[in-house]
Amino acid sequence: MIITQKYHSSSEIDAEFVASLEELLQDQVPSFEWIKIKERLSPQNVHFSYYLFFGDSRNSPIGYAQLSIVNEEIEKSLIGNLFKKNQKIKRVYWSAPTATEEGIVFDPAFLKGGLKKAAELFKEYGKRKEVVSQTVTMSDICFDHSDLNHGISHSKSSIASCLVKNKPNYEEYLKGLPSAQRIKVEKLWKELYKNHNYRIGEYEQFKECFEYKKFGSKQYKYLRKDEEIKTIADQSDLFLTFESPDEIFAFVFLFYGKAGNIFFRTLPIAADVKDELLIQAAIMRFFEEDAGAKLRFLDRLKIDEQLKSLGFTYKTTYQLALKDD
Repeated sequence: MIITQKYHSSSEIDAEFVASLEELLQDQVPSFEWIKIKERLSPQNVHFSYYLFFGDSRNSPIGYAQLSIVNEEIEKSLIGNLFKKNQKIKRVYWSAPTATEEGIVFDPAFLKGGLKKAAELFKEYGKRKEVVSQTVTMSDICFDHSDLNHGISHSKSSIASCLVKNKPNYEEYLKGLPSAQRIKVEKLWKELYKNHNYRIGEYEQFKECFEYKKFGSKQYKYLRKDEEIKTIADQSDLFLTFESPDEIFAFVFLFYGKAGNIFFRTLPIAADVKDELLIQAAIMRFFEEDAGAKLRFLDRLKIDEQLKSLGFTYKTTYQLALKDD
């Protein structure tokens, strides 16, 4: 039998369960701290609920579900257009602030029972009059094993998953790329090194990136004013910069997750810095990490032919409309 425990805030979740949750979400976020951060930065009209699933044979969670509840107020007519009043409604989204946005995640050994229990929760929310819409985002595995995949409108997306380290170093990785892609990447690096003002820096602290640069103090103060950038910087484990002696042109933020997963996010500051080059900087640094097994984007990014040619795999997710106004 599978039971659930509900929490109204991520900070309420017992500390003893965090390690198990990070194992469940290891291919989606660097740590559970990201869940807490996204909750803290959410709009005031958005509230969250969290469900942990437990099985008979385990004291740690075998499943995780997260929903955001968007509270709205609409004007409703009572008799024609003569009488109107404000009505409070709720829109429910089973979605997590992770790379794939999956609202429900289970240990594969408990998938069938977990989905059955999750369906009960969906049904419970669907019965509430104030809930006018309910959607759930799930992986293709959950979709294929769920009774919800019949007769319910849905859409699917292919999301960039990871680059698996299957070469001993960056040089061998480049040699293994399709010829056209390898030539393109080599051209990017050549163009970079033609400009002698450009160099790549590596730092362990965000503030350290700006030291001894002419415009460093000004850039640091400006970037720290941006709440999202500040949050990203505070959580980063390593900073790669594209810089000159005077200023920084772009960042690559690296985050060390569980089980050899390394996440990254790019931040171009100058308009002429190509994101493809920033991705290559992340890949090059990834191959220098002995413990790194998989390189992942921190944010949700749809797969394209460019990323496929670089060796990135993808994951299919489904968004189901369980109730729609």
